[in-house]
Amino acid sequence: MALAREMEDRCQRNPRYSLRAFARDLGLQPGKLSEILRGRCGLSGAMAGAVALKLRLNSQERRHFVAMVEAEHARSPLRREQAREELKTLEAQHGFSEIEVEKFKIISDWQHLAIHEAFLTKGFPGTAAAVARRFGLEENAALEFMERLAAFGMLEKNSDGTWKRIDVSLGLSSGVPTRDVRRHHRLLMEKAIDAMENVAVAERDMTSLTVAVPEAALPKVREMIKEFRRRLNREMEETPVKDRVYCLNVNFFPLDQKESQ
Repeated sequence: MALAREMEDRCQRNPRYSLRAFARDLGLQPGKLSEILRGRCGLSGAMAGAVALKLRLNSQERRHFVAMVEAEHARSPLRREQAREELKTLEAQHGFSEIEVEKFKIISDWQHLAIHEAFLTKGFPGTAAAVARRFGLEENAALEFMERLAAFGMLEKNSDGTWKRIDVSLGLSSGVPTRDVRRHHRLLMEKAIDAMENVAVAERDMTSLTVAVPEAALPKVREMIKEFRRRLNREMEETPVKDRVYCLNVNFFPLDQKESQ
């Protein structure tokens, strides 16, 4: 459920974040939110729309969220049926099926792709315990990530209980929802901050450039960054022996504010 996932994200970013704080941010009573998260009651369509705005969903995501809520909780049988039809339409147009939602989790949670890459490193044992040690995870969490990868053919379990990597494209049928993209980048930026504080300088590279540019050059800059990413990826793929999993995080954004015309 979208609310449960959002709550989990916020708690990961701030361990002190509470159900009461989440209820406050959504404009709900804590008791009401607790019942919703436990599946004991639902939201009205109007309330779902208000919550979607609080979650900063874009218009497409808001429509899906409200339709999903009304398909299950609308009081009128007619409205529930209309909401189900709207969900089918949205899923056909934008790839919001349950299968696609699981795929989006692979994109938004950095651990999935990092685990997939770890299987390319020399001597990797291919067990949940090894994954947990490598990425600082609980073993049951590591297994959950691996099972999700396996569900989409990206990992396969061997007869001896170890796992092996399968080279396969994730095959998303449509663009990843913007909130999943934002979540992906936010989590990796948080990892970069952690690395800046806790990883030896010899094992990382962090640089920045502040430069005045013509705004019209942005497409060219994007293409230059894309080409660099592709070249780096190509050269690393061709390197026969690998022993670490790294992340390249490139950001290009304005430091100033655009003046109103």
